[in-house]
Amino acid sequence: MDEVSNLATMFLGSQSSYEDISIVDANGKVLYSSNSNLIGTDISGESYFVNMATSGLSTQSALHISSASGEPCITFAIPMRTDMVMVGVAPNR
Repeated sequence: MDEVSNLATMFLGSQSSYEDISIVDANGKVLYSSNSNLIGTDISGESYFVNMATSGLSTQSALHISSASGEPCITFAIPMRTDMVMVGVAPNR
């Protein structure tokens, strides 16, 4: 996970509008997050995750207030695939 952490840090450093980036398994459990408080969280019931999981396409949440920063944000869910099988999602705010 060190390589994932380094890539996430590099990405967040180049994208000042992003609050955090996470990697979630196909069941909705957060495996990695640049916000360590999110690791282990179950997002399987979040509408952006459900929509992404059922469509297989990138989705986004409605505008909401971030629990981390208290700022308005939109969460994006981007499917991650191996041999065209969805293995997780990369939500970022």
